[in-house]
Amino acid sequence: MIAAAGVSATGDGFSSVAFALLAVSMTDDPRLVAGVYVAQRLPWLGLGLWVSRRVDEMRFPGVALLMADLVRFAMLVIATVLVATGRGSLPMLYGTAFVLGVGSIVHTSATNVLLPTLATGPALASANGYLGGAEVTGNAATGPALGGLVFSAGHAIPLAVDAASFAVSAALIADVRGVRVRRDAHPDDVLARGGS
Repeated sequence: MIAAAGVSATGDGFSSVAFALLAVSMTDDPRLVAGVYVAQRLPWLGLGLWVSRRVDEMRFPGVALLMADLVRFAMLVIATVLVATGRGSLPMLYGTAFVLGVGSIVHTSATNVLLPTLATGPALASANGYLGGAEVTGNAATGPALGGLVFSAGHAIPLAVDAASFAVSAALIADVRGVRVRRDAHPDDVLARGGS
């Protein structure tokens, strides 16, 4: 699951740079360019708590984790084809960015719900550290740097790489879709029982 998160985060870094560069190639209005970033982050502001709560209540959050990757894969395949054939547009970028943002909430929430079931005790602390490191390295360092370089070779290539990252991530997490969450290990239940 940690490897899947790292692969997915690296792909996210690819597309975040690619979306900004694509927007710049479509318009010289900085507000419209910034709109792509806003579209990707808006779900976190408007839907983050609600979506996270729904995922938290699921018995099998691995299904949501897998679906988030598959939906984002499909969206990026469509975006890749549109950009590669010269039919990409700002509304397409905004819509794709928004769906990727929602998928990111689902993916992050499901990962956080599953982790205490898959790793316990000292292993949980290590798993949390590895997960955080993989996500930050992929999303903030490796992905954007490589995405910018790859964009110069072709505008659709970073989107295709991000799509491939979601396919790889889905393959890596396919075995957790049937994992049932252990509620006794869940922080909300500990708090509800008056624990710390």
